[in-house]
Amino acid sequence: MQLSEPAPPDGLTVSLESAAPGIATLPPSVVLAAGVSTAATSVTALSEGTTNLTASAATYAPGQS
Repeated sequence: MQLSEPAPPDGLTVSLESAAPGIATLPPSVVLAAGVSTAATSVTALSEGTTNLTASAATYAPGQS
């Protein structure tokens, strides 16, 4: 994921969610250290299909992929 600006001085926890966890799962959250604006995480495919993945954090607009 990529933030529009670096994470604040105390870092940022981003919550992650799959709309269809039977199709794909991902960790419940990822932590970005202070000053970092990108983070990688893993997505595990469980079956064929499509789903939306959502990332959200306080004071940021949610993003979907």
